[in-house]
Amino acid sequence: SLQWFFFSKILEDNKGRPFRIKGKGDAIIKFKDETCGIIDYKTSKFQKHITKPDPFKPEDLQKKINEYNPQLHAYYLLYSNLEKDNDFLRDQYIKRYRAKKEETILKGVNRILEKISHVEVGEPKVFGLVFIYPEGGAFADGLNIKLTHKYCEVPIDLDNFMERITWYLDVMHQKDPPPPPEYCKSCGMHKHF
Repeated sequence: SLQWFFFSKILEDNKGRPFRIKGKGDAIIKFKDETCGIIDYKTSKFQKHITKPDPFKPEDLQKKINEYNPQLHAYYLLYSNLEKDNDFLRDQYIKRYRAKKEETILKGVNRILEKISHVEVGEPKVFGLVFIYPEGGAFADGLNIKLTHKYCEVPIDLDNFMERITWYLDVMHQKDPPPPPEYCKSCGMHKHF
């Protein structure tokens, strides 16, 4: 099967700087009213002893929602602005699959365009995360894993997301990297800058 990451058209941040999004979402829902839902699945670690139906404390769950919020917004921006330019898709197909035969390239690009026609979306209606918790398993007669899950709706705020993208591009366009945040000085990663 074709493992294709989709590309957005060239978009602009709040300062007019170009950027492009590349990715592949877990679940894109197209509703009859032409709106859409963007859902992402997150699998947690095995839980040996869950005493409550919810393995996350409310503040931990909110932290996870905040952490994955930009990902859902990026997927929406991607799927609502999919790149359909034949030349661009052709170049990406050749790079990805090292294709050389024109017939193979043409078929590949046509398959991608067909996929795009099924996944491009309209206005957003709902963003959500599904946290899946493997609780344990039995492996005697094959793979048997007990799973629980929790669905969390994520607020849609495209303006705030574009502000975040603009801030990211501000950081990327700086001559020198910014100093590490106070909470991160002991993480060890910033010593490499």
